[in-house]
Amino acid sequence: DEIIAKYKEKYVLVLSGDVPLLSTKELEEFLSLCDMENYDYIVGITSEDTLKLFGPRKGRPGIKMATFHTRDGNFRQNNLHMARPFLVIKKIDLVLKVYEYRYQKKFINIVRAVLEMRTVAKGFVAKTLSFYALFQISSGLSMIGLNFISRITRYPITMPKLNTLLSNLLNLRAKAVVTTYGGAALDIDNEKDFLTFSVMYKDWLNLIDQKK
Repeated sequence: DEIIAKYKEKYVLVLSGDVPLLSTKELEEFLSLCDMENYDYIVGITSEDTLKLFGPRKGRPGIKMATFHTRDGNFRQNNLHMARPFLVIKKIDLVLKVYEYRYQKKFINIVRAVLEMRTVAKGFVAKTLSFYALFQISSGLSMIGLNFISRITRYPITMPKLNTLLSNLLNLRAKAVVTTYGGAALDIDNEKDFLTFSVMYKDWLNLIDQKK
């Protein structure tokens, strides 16, 4: 208890070890956005427009990543976090489950995510599940080319509303911030992506270095 009382206001940077394209520029950008006087947990996200720079193109391999859709744009959670660990640890199971089920192209992960949300979203089940349903519907409509209808389904979801929902779920002050380089979102966790990285690493590294 004494240790928790002493360090509960301390915050730390947390990132995964499988992001070879993470640059000092992006790290500095993220740190500059972390207002830890007003928040306890900040997570980095990357826009779909940025991610398209690393997507497949004619004659060049790439990685196409799923995004969640909002009125403010489409984003993917990246691997940068700033948090007060003694506060976040109380909800660490939820944070870990979000990572475990983030591959929403797998139907089983959609089912698992719904079941998990029903368990952890006490008092916020309806709003949590409605947002999640809109995410899935909007993404599905975009995949089949119905972008106009997709924009309608994502309209109720804004980043401020998501920040509020995240804060309520974690029972702390939470916020998502956008980094603009892309490297933090490109992690290697399967053989296909590893082979793509092997071919495109230098080109992508130069692309990131050239960004201002």
